[in-house]
Amino acid sequence: MHTGNPELHYETIDARARPARVAVLTDSADSGWRHTTARIIEFLSSVWGGKHSVIIPTDGSTIEPIFWTVLEKFSPDYVFFYQKTWRDIQISDPEKYAVSLESVISPIDRDSVFSDGQKERINQEFGNTPADQFALHTDLCSGIANRLVPFHFERRFEPINGHGYVPSQLTGILDVLTCVDHPQSFTSFHVPAEVDAVWWTAHTGATSAMFSEQLRSVGLNEEKTLVSEETFGGFSDWVAGKFNPARRAAMKAFSCGPEFAPPDLTRPTPFELSMSCTALYGDLISRSAVANRFALVLGDSLADFCLSYCLPRIGHPAVWLPMVWINDLQTMKSTPLQSCVFSAVYAVPSEVRFGSGLTVCSASTDAKAVAEVLEILKRFVGLGLNNGNVNPINPTLVVARANDAPIPYCIDSPNHPEIHPFLGDISVGPIRSPRPTGFSKLNALKHKWVAEVRIGSRPVPTVPFIAQHHIRLNQNAGAHNIRVSQQAYVYACPSSNLQHPEIRLFDTFTAFSMMAEAEGYTCELSDKGIYQRDSLKKLGGISGAAKLFRDHSSRAVFNKFLDRTGVSKGTFDEGCVLHGDKRRYLDLEATKKLMGGDEKSAVALLDKLTAAKVTFRGFVFKCEVCIHAEWYSLGVLTDEFQCTRCGREQTIRHRHWRQPGAPQIFYKLDEIVYQFLKGDGDVVALSLDYMAQTSKHPFDYSPEIKFGNDSFKGEIDICAVWDGVLTIGEAKKNGKLGSSDSDTQKTVQKYVRLAAMLNARRVLFCTTSPEWNSSTIETVERAFDGKLAKPRFLVKTELFGES
Repeated sequence: MHTGNPELHYETIDARARPARVAVLTDSADSGWRHTTARIIEFLSSVWGGKHSVIIPTDGSTIEPIFWTVLEKFSPDYVFFYQKTWRDIQISDPEKYAVSLESVISPIDRDSVFSDGQKERINQEFGNTPADQFALHTDLCSGIANRLVPFHFERRFEPINGHGYVPSQLTGILDVLTCVDHPQSFTSFHVPAEVDAVWWTAHTGATSAMFSEQLRSVGLNEEKTLVSEETFGGFSDWVAGKFNPARRAAMKAFSCGPEFAPPDLTRPTPFELSMSCTALYGDLISRSAVANRFALVLGDSLADFCLSYCLPRIGHPAVWLPMVWINDLQTMKSTPLQSCVFSAVYAVPSEVRFGSGLTVCSASTDAKAVAEVLEILKRFVGLGLNNGNVNPINPTLVVARANDAPIPYCIDSPNHPEIHPFLGDISVGPIRSPRPTGFSKLNALKHKWVAEVRIGSRPVPTVPFIAQHHIRLNQNAGAHNIRVSQQAYVYACPSSNLQHPEIRLFDTFTAFSMMAEAEGYTCELSDKGIYQRDSLKKLGGISGAAKLFRDHSSRAVFNKFLDRTGVSKGTFDEGCVLHGDKRRYLDLEATKKLMGGDEKSAVALLDKLTAAKVTFRGFVFKCEVCIHAEWYSLGVLTDEFQCTRCGREQTIRHRHWRQPGAPQIFYKLDEIVYQFLKGDGDVVALSLDYMAQTSKHPFDYSPEIKFGNDSFKGEIDICAVWDGVLTIGEAKKNGKLGSSDSDTQKTVQKYVRLAAMLNARRVLFCTTSPEWNSSTIETVERAFDGKLAKPRFLVKTELFGES
């Protein structure tokens, strides 16, 4: 937790510029989804950065969990939905379009004769009208806004269509090409009709006739490449990612037939053209992790295609393999589809095939059907033979493993960190906004990009309300051009002009307060939160406290301070429990016993705790008048002491203590630390340290917070950003959330409510017991089923680092 004291310090800031990341939602019930998807790919090919976008199926009201995960990992800046128009029908079904157009024209005036110009105007107007009622429900829009936090205005998301349309928020690639060096041509392909066009255009991109003409107008000629049956093997290898130039050159040396030559920088594909002035950036570890993954996605549905299309964009190379192509294998005929199957199956890198193995999954086909398909591939293609590993797996697990995807940034933008001064949590002056410098000129009306600002020492979770309070632009930007994405502050550039923002560093308590206030809740540290804050400071922070609590000996000492069981008469190595406050006080003998008889370690621990003001030294004296025993600090003693009950001053003599011959020093546990431990604060400290040690991103936390409004009050033990995810949680010693089922239900429902209010993604339940009570786990999992927040349970093995 950060206090925000206005002290001058310096932070490393990494500011980068990139094209916007786009997600296009499409109708999952669309029977002509292949044609619609082709139009979406044409749209993405016309947008700067469009290759690095995702296509997501939805019914307009819901999104399947697997695709919610894809969206969260991808973190789109803009979300659109594709609205099919009659122009799409004109391309996919000309006869249907002609009949429908005639039905529109005829009722206007059967006796009128329209001129060619009038007919063309009616044709244009009709072609641009929606061909169905597909749209996004308001609840889905709210879910997208809260869960993904994209740029949006009042939780509204716009429709798009193909045929040259570019939303004002994005930059058309035509506007980029006029300001950068570009090749003189681009490549288009003519592929045998039986090959599903979306299979290969997902790799190459595509252009409509209109867009091809527009590209010619800015100096790019279309080079049409005919993919014949003779060259199709090389083409399918290239599409699947298997193409090996050296191998193809060797084959060509022994063959007189034509060979497929993949496009290069002098004649790029539409998708490569869309990435002009950008490059994929990621560290070597990330690239290595991505290279060791490969998935084959089986199935004929839109969901299967979208899964295969999205996986590479989130860090998991994949190839789509329709079932109908596999059935074609069994006909024993030589067709282009067979080449596609062979190319897809053997596109998997050898280090994957003979290492972790080829992953096979399907979004629409059950495990039994997948197993049957694998048998066909084994028989006809040799899949899995020669010691190759094949792993049928649930697609949800495939998506969960996807990460570390390289990100396209402007080629001149990355790797320029700057040191910037901060006064407390506020930047001293504005941060310089990054810009794409590879353009010969920048036009604020045409050229839009996204600025990312990362501050290495602090996390930034993807939740609503954060960005607006941490990015201060000259103008009030609002949610429609400020957001948080993948541990970075993000804002759209330029708005009206290029702005340089002031930055507020993230602080967990401040962020929780902002979100609570937005939802009508009060937010403040609880009493236990104050105990936690001050105790952890004395104990050396969460790492220092956790080290003490993990060590068997020092943990035994702390636990003994909490033990209020009386000491048997004649026992002198258990410390003492006073009748008045029912607190235990430990001396050196008691501490040495708890530490296995190691006097040197006992002395060292007591010295350390006393120096940190966790314990205090004093004597235990019994008043000779009222017989009241009390602990007296060394600071208040001379040769006399004053009884705290009767007030009588007495000279200290042997009858005021029992044993040994001279007064024995007793150690008192600090009251704040006592209350901290009494409230299971040691479990909290161990949990926080576990999160800090395992977090891949900067970790931040707040001491316990209490929330409330007119109808609700509740406290949260754990409030943190763990691995970039907003996390709340409960800490218990005994593996139960309550003494009864009703108490457990009450605690669980509190966390369900607060997780929803805070848009928390994870709810943590931590215990130092070996396991959680099974009924508690069932109650928690049932309550969070289908919720945004996912529960996770930590037990003794994790908190104590036991194997």
